[in-house]
Amino acid sequence: MRLSATSLILLVAALCGCGRHDSGPAVVGGPPDVPELVATQPAPRATGVLYDSEFWGQFSRPLDGRTVSTTSVFLKLDGQRVPITVSYDGLTRRIVLRPTVTLELQRTYTAEFSTAVHAADGTPIAPNVYFQFTTNSLRRASYDYPLAGALEGPFVTLGWGGTKGPDGNILFDVYASTDSLEVERRQSPSIAHSVFTRFVPAAAWPMGATVYWSLTSENVTTHERLPGSVRSFRVLDASTPIDSMEIQTRDHGSSDNRLRISNYCNQVEVPSGPNFNCSFHWEYAGIPLGVRLAGATMKLTTTDVNVGSIPAAQPAVWMAQNEWSPCAVRSPGPPWNELSGFLAQGVAVADNEADFTSGRLAAFLEAQYRGRTLLYGTLVRTELNTSFQSETAADPAKHPRIIVRFYRPTPSATP
Repeated sequence: MRLSATSLILLVAALCGCGRHDSGPAVVGGPPDVPELVATQPAPRATGVLYDSEFWGQFSRPLDGRTVSTTSVFLKLDGQRVPITVSYDGLTRRIVLRPTVTLELQRTYTAEFSTAVHAADGTPIAPNVYFQFTTNSLRRASYDYPLAGALEGPFVTLGWGGTKGPDGNILFDVYASTDSLEVERRQSPSIAHSVFTRFVPAAAWPMGATVYWSLTSENVTTHERLPGSVRSFRVLDASTPIDSMEIQTRDHGSSDNRLRISNYCNQVEVPSGPNFNCSFHWEYAGIPLGVRLAGATMKLTTTDVNVGSIPAAQPAVWMAQNEWSPCAVRSPGPPWNELSGFLAQGVAVADNEADFTSGRLAAFLEAQYRGRTLLYGTLVRTELNTSFQSETAADPAKHPRIIVRFYRPTPSATP
């Protein structure tokens, strides 16, 4: 069919008018704008995440907070749900997960958001929305004593970690100073670096000062280091009155490793030497409550046949590594000698008497007197066989004893 000129012009005009309109009609009832997980804390597949962290997932659209709960959001370990609380922050569009149990170390956890979570307009999130992370290898050290702000003596022991005891895989650096920033920033060398969870000082803390201290834990396998918080205690003023008293042994034990059955727990003498395990428990019940030790001198008297042997025997007193029963003492243990537990060297003050005096001995005795755990009795080591009088000897003046010197702070100042 042939078009007239007029018809052709009208057809071209109609086609040009379609090009000026939208390219197509709006879609009605199409796919909704599904909320997407756009950020997480920690980042997906992160490792070394602190086990006591807070975790969250942030979404692209506002959510209906009524659909966010422990029935729609989960934290899982090996497919098992971990107890948590869940909340929604509408300002940041974040779902926050807070575990209510302590997470395990070096394990991979999954934070999962189910389709029961809806956008504010009712649109459910997509299925299989989750992120994973792996926890770190260290626990934060818990501080046991001294209590924060407590008034202490110059030889107070520092303790942490409860009653678990040393873990050969975990080392602790101890930092202490009268300058809190120096401790917080670790600007001075550590005063101890070991597996032990007790620091028995050899030198006195500064009298009248506030001492700040902190720990850094180290996992020697993973090389992770985790600094702890800074704590403080006050030290008594040097003008605090000093008193003294004598304490004696509660019991003793000794054993000769050359004999299958030998124990001197009920004898008047306590042998010491290369083949012996000479052990003492001390009686603290007579020390007044609330005092702080200022010093201590331990006195041992030899038996008559060993008079004059002290200089050659070179006696020394050490910490025991574990607890023991007197008549169950064996050589070389139990109790075992704590190799880093040297307390004091004996000095001959008479032909038959050795005196042991040191700040660390005073610190150890105070910790025991105050019931600080993981610190046990004392062991005496000598280079030559030497026997000392026990608490059952006929002459009380020759019994093992310690002269303790102590401060008496006011009751209100000794929490």
